[in-house]
Amino acid sequence: SGLPREVLKWVQSLDLSYSLKNPRRDFSNGFLIAEILSRYWKGVPMHSIDTGTAVTKKRDNWETLKKILDTKGMNVGKDVVDGIILSKEGVAISFVGSLYEFLTSRKLQHLPPIDAPETKVPPFRKATATALLRENTTPSGI
Repeated sequence: SGLPREVLKWVQSLDLSYSLKNPRRDFSNGFLIAEILSRYWKGVPMHSIDTGTAVTKKRDNWETLKKILDTKGMNVGKDVVDGIILSKEGVAISFVGSLYEFLTSRKLQHLPPIDAPETKVPPFRKATATALLRENTTPSGI
């Protein structure tokens, strides 16, 4: 799912109403974040958090969540909220990691990414011998 294993185990241990399948999409409307916060703090207005996918609903939810987080001492920037709402790559995952550190007072161990190009290209996308010959030969060389 892209989340660090420690964070994924933590989210699963909270017994949320929806299972986490795609963090970018699942956290975008703020409902699961509100559920996580409600496990730690009383007074999270779950009745006013909508599970809708419309951008206006997402913005309303995140406005509520931002107020709660600000009062508890975790400031979330507008660019982070916009990135989560628009499902930008990596924004929700880093936010949930920060939320994990904030709520549990534990530090995540950040491992450096492996920069092996072979591992990033799925097997069905690797170049075939014919494609390599086609790319590396000139029309006059045939």
